[in-house]
Amino acid sequence: MSVLILDAGNSIIKAKIARREHGEIAFPHAFKPLTETEYTSIVSRAGKQNSLQDYIRINGQPYVVGESAERHGVHTQRTGSSRYTRDYFGIFAATVLGRFYERGMDVSIFGSHPPGDAIYRDDLMKSVIGEWTIEMNGHERRFKVAYANTFDEPVGGLMNVLLTEDGQHYQHTELNGGRSLVIDIGGFTTDWIAVNPGGVVDYSLARSVPVVSSRQMLTWLDGRNGSAFGSIAFDAGTKVLSFTISQAVGAHGEHAGARRKLDVLRKVGLPRTMPYFFASLKVAITLAFVGTTVSEMTAANEGIGYLLISAGSSMQMGLAFAGLVVVGAMAMGMYELFSIVEKRTTGWAHRGSNSA
Repeated sequence: MSVLILDAGNSIIKAKIARREHGEIAFPHAFKPLTETEYTSIVSRAGKQNSLQDYIRINGQPYVVGESAERHGVHTQRTGSSRYTRDYFGIFAATVLGRFYERGMDVSIFGSHPPGDAIYRDDLMKSVIGEWTIEMNGHERRFKVAYANTFDEPVGGLMNVLLTEDGQHYQHTELNGGRSLVIDIGGFTTDWIAVNPGGVVDYSLARSVPVVSSRQMLTWLDGRNGSAFGSIAFDAGTKVLSFTISQAVGAHGEHAGARRKLDVLRKVGLPRTMPYFFASLKVAITLAFVGTTVSEMTAANEGIGYLLISAGSSMQMGLAFAGLVVVGAMAMGMYELFSIVEKRTTGWAHRGSNSA
C-alpha cells in the first residue's frame, strides 16, 4: 500500500509520496466545478497530444484544479468544518492521486491541518477515506483510501527537518536535545507549536494566527515568558484571589496585527492584487490609444485619428503610416513606463525572473 502525504495549505497544495525520489508536487489552492459541456469542450479542443492535468473528472463530476482554476474565476476558500468535506478537501486529495499514480491502487493518506483545526481531525479523515474514480488525460483509474490520519502543519515541517528521508533516524540531533519552537508561516496564517525534548509536542501552546509576522510572534512570546505574577493573596472570608502582573515589554497587542480588517487589507489584500492590477493596466493603456485614435477618426476635427482619415482620403500614405507609428510609439512608451513603476512597486513579484 502506497503512502501519500498531503499538505493542503491556504495558498499551495503540496503532496509527497513516501520513499520516492522527486515524489513531490505543488499547485495553487484553487478548484472549480465544471459543467459537462465546458469539460468536454476544453478536452476536445486540447486533443490527445496535450496534457491537461488541471482538468479532471472525479467520481463523475468534472473539475478544473490548480493554476488553470484561477483563470476560470474565484472559488471561495472554505474554513472550519466545511473545509474538511469530501467535496472540498477530498477534491484536492483525489487530484493528487490522479497526478501521482498512473494506475489505480490502495493508498493511505496523511493530511495536514493548522493547529487550530485539530478539532476537525475526524472530518478530515472521513473526507478522503473511500473509493475514488479519477479520469485525467483520457485515462480512468480507481483508487481506494482505506486508511487516513492527520498531522499538524508545523509538526510536518519539524519532521521534515529533524528526520532522515526514511523517517527512522535523526539528521539534526541537536533539535532533539532541547525544547524547540516550530513556526509555519503560510499564505494566510502563521502556525506554531512547541516541541519538548524527545520530539513530544506540547499542544497546549499550539496556535494558528492570521496575518502575523514571525517577528511579532517571537516578540510576543518572549514578552509573555518574561512576565510574572506578584502580590498574590487569597481572602478566605470573601473568597477573592487578588494578584498583580508584572508585564514584560512586548507581551501585549499580539492580536492587533492579526485581526483588524484594515491591516489584512493593507498587508495582504492590496499587495496580492497589485501584480494583477499592473498587468491589466499595461493592457488597458495600450488599448486606450487605439480607442482614442478610433474616436478621433469618427468625431473630431484634429488629432492623429483625424490625420489618418485625411491622409488616407488624399492618398498620402506616408503621412498615414507616420501617424500609425506615432500611436504605436506612444503606446509602447506608456507600457514601458508602467512596467518600470510595476517593478519598483511590486519588486517581490519579479524576483524569480530577475534572478534567471
